[in-house]
Amino acid sequence: MPRYEAPVERWVIESEAVLVGPYAIRDFGDQVYPLSAEDEDHYPFGGNWAIRRTEQRAFRYDPELGPVANRYRTHEESDVIHRVLGSGAIGYWIPEAMAEHCIGRNRQTVHSIAGFYESWGETRAFRNAAATAAAPFLFGIPRRIWPRLLVWWVLYRFCRFLFPAPVWVNYLAHYSINKGAFRYWHNQKP
Repeated sequence: MPRYEAPVERWVIESEAVLVGPYAIRDFGDQVYPLSAEDEDHYPFGGNWAIRRTEQRAFRYDPELGPVANRYRTHEESDVIHRVLGSGAIGYWIPEAMAEHCIGRNRQTVHSIAGFYESWGETRAFRNAAATAAAPFLFGIPRRIWPRLLVWWVLYRFCRFLFPAPVWVNYLAHYSINKGAFRYWHNQKP
């Protein structure tokens, strides 16, 4: 659960449902819940999980993920969880095992939220690069990214000052994810 450094931006509180990724907000209810390799929407994030040493040794972190060498790829823990569960191991959501995430003022900014989603977009592009390579490209970027960038950017800019925070934060997230994917493919050029 997030614990915000005061004063908390009002738009942050209003947009918590959209900010589950940046703030590692996870709540799957009051009952023990089995985790599944097919259900990535129910993976724990960041410090919200524990793993036995045996599995940790067998399923190492991917050095291509994480904040290394000026790369912006994230979700290295989700990759490990996916591989562990995909091997047939069993995991569970334990409601009593709560973690508080301290969200400093520096993470309560549009810039920080955009940066998180850009990193996630780059990570998704990296993980799906082999499948995407067969798609049509325009100037070294998958063609489908160009209109997405434009549409989400316009929606974000237009709605930022006219609609409630959850609306424009959602558009910011989609724009930033595509911006991260664009960055990944742009950096793949020779």
